[in-house]
Amino acid sequence: LLMKKFDAIGNAIISLLDELHLIYEAKLTKASKDANDARLKAFYHLIGSGAFIGILILIFSIRFTQSIIKPIGALAKGTRFLESGEWGHRVKIKTGDELEMLANRFNQMAEKLSLQHSLLEREVENRTYQLSERVEDLATLLKTSTELSSELELDQLLSMMAERLTSTLKVTYCRIALIDEDNPDPIIRAAYPIRMINWEQGIGRVLQPYALPDIRHALETFQCVILSHQDIINAKDTLEISQILTPETESALIMPLMLKGKIEGIVILGEVRVWEREPFSSEKISLCKTLINQAATAIANAKSHANLQDMFMS
Repeated sequence: LLMKKFDAIGNAIISLLDELHLIYEAKLTKASKDANDARLKAFYHLIGSGAFIGILILIFSIRFTQSIIKPIGALAKGTRFLESGEWGHRVKIKTGDELEMLANRFNQMAEKLSLQHSLLEREVENRTYQLSERVEDLATLLKTSTELSSELELDQLLSMMAERLTSTLKVTYCRIALIDEDNPDPIIRAAYPIRMINWEQGIGRVLQPYALPDIRHALETFQCVILSHQDIINAKDTLEISQILTPETESALIMPLMLKGKIEGIVILGEVRVWEREPFSSEKISLCKTLINQAATAIANAKSHANLQDMFMS
């Protein structure tokens, strides 16, 4: 009986252990399933978060790329405009960062290039104009030299010389006075006005250097004398104005006429226009010297021809 009871108790214990084992396995299976569900849910959440972050990164990259590429494209377009010579083109970038600063520097550079281009264009125009003037001067010198050398009658030569000096140098009038062998004072032998002015040619008038300081200075120094409007106004001796200039004269140039280091006479050029419009520039003075040197040679030839003619007639 006791053994039967022990067997019954043992069987009950075994049955209880089996039930506990089944309960444990069921709970373990449920826990494993919950863990798998949690891991799967975390995985899906991770994938969703990664996709969202990836989309954000893609959108940010696109916006960032556009914010860089668009200004850079504008700068590249601006360089192409400058290459084509459109110096007024400016790049407009309003990003508030380094790219806007770069655009401002680009515009400053374009402004300086535009200014330099304008200066170069004006310089080229001035050089071209000066070159054309030099070519015209050379043609005038050649023509004048040919004409003067072909004229052997002194009075005709001086009249031609006065006209050529007036027209070539674009002054209002010209007077030429020569020094006679019998009289050391210059005598006006030719005069020419380019337009009608209130003046007297003064042909045959004797210029007395002691009373005409500017004439005396040119004869003594062998240098040209330039008289500005202020010099003419401040002239104390009005005899000089009445003898060699006119009341309308705004400026004048007195040039000694020399041959082989010897004074042969004096050339007086007058201008009634204001200095700012027609100044006696260094180029005009240089051209005047060249023309006068050619004329001095022609005058010497004409005098030699006259002497030979007188000798022949004698």
